[in-house]
Amino acid sequence: MSFPQQLSAILLMGGHIKDMPASEQNNKGKGYIDIGGHSMSALTLDSLRKAKRVGKITLVTPQHPQELSGEWAGADASVPAGTHLSDSLFTGLDACKSGTDPILIVAGDLPFLTADAVDDFIDRCSKRDDCSVWYGYLSKQNSLAKYPTLRHTWGKVSGQKYCGTGLNAMRSDVVDIVREQVSMLTTLRKNVWGIAKALGFSTIFRLLCGTLTIGQAEEALSRCLKAKTCGIESPFAEVAFNVDDYDNLVLARQLIKER
Repeated sequence: MSFPQQLSAILLMGGHIKDMPASEQNNKGKGYIDIGGHSMSALTLDSLRKAKRVGKITLVTPQHPQELSGEWAGADASVPAGTHLSDSLFTGLDACKSGTDPILIVAGDLPFLTADAVDDFIDRCSKRDDCSVWYGYLSKQNSLAKYPTLRHTWGKVSGQKYCGTGLNAMRSDVVDIVREQVSMLTTLRKNVWGIAKALGFSTIFRLLCGTLTIGQAEEALSRCLKAKTCGIESPFAEVAFNVDDYDNLVLARQLIKER
C-alpha cells in the first residue's frame, strides 16, 4: 500500500496532570502548562514543524478556536478536543482523513521531542507499509540511558521491558472501524473477561508470564482493532518523555533549565 513522503499530524493538547498542586491548576488543559517559558504543546509543535516528513498539523485543543499565531503559528488548523481522549483522537483523525493516507498521532505532552525522532518514526512506519495502525514503543534500556530518573509503566515483551510512546499513526481508511472497536473496548473496561476475550486468553496468559512476543502482541492488537497493527520501536528516548504527572513536570522543568 502507498505511503506518502509527508504525513498530516494531529497534536492532542487536552488532559490534565495528576497530583498538580492547587497553585498550578490549569483549566486550559495540560498542553498549555508552562515549561521553560513556553506552553508544553508548543515545544512539541516546534519539533513537528521542523520535521521533514510532516505536512499539515492540526491542533486538537480544549481552547478551540485556538488563534494560530505566536507560539502556535506552526500549526495549520485547530479542532475542539472532546471530553475523553478517544473523543479528541477521532475528532482530530476525522479532520485529516484522506483516502488511505496515514495520519501521525502525537501526544501534546512531549516537551523534548525532536524533528529527528519524528522523521525516524515515520521512516520506520513506511517500511511496514502493509499495516494500517502503527504503535510506538521504547525499550527500558534506551529510556534509562537518557533519562535515568524518569518513571514509566513497563510491560515485558520478547524478554525485554518496554513502554508505549507519544507517537503513533493510523491510515485514514480504518479510522471508522477502529473507532467502533475502541468504543466497544471502552464499554468493556470494567469487564475483565470481556477484555481478555477481545485480546485472547492466550495473549493475556503470555503477557502475565512474560513470554509474549512482539509478533503475538501485534496479532492480538490487529484482532482487537480489526486493522493490521504493528509495533514500531524508536531508539529516541524523548518520544516517551510524557509529562503525565507532577513529578515528571518538575523533572522536565529542571532539564529545560540545564540545557
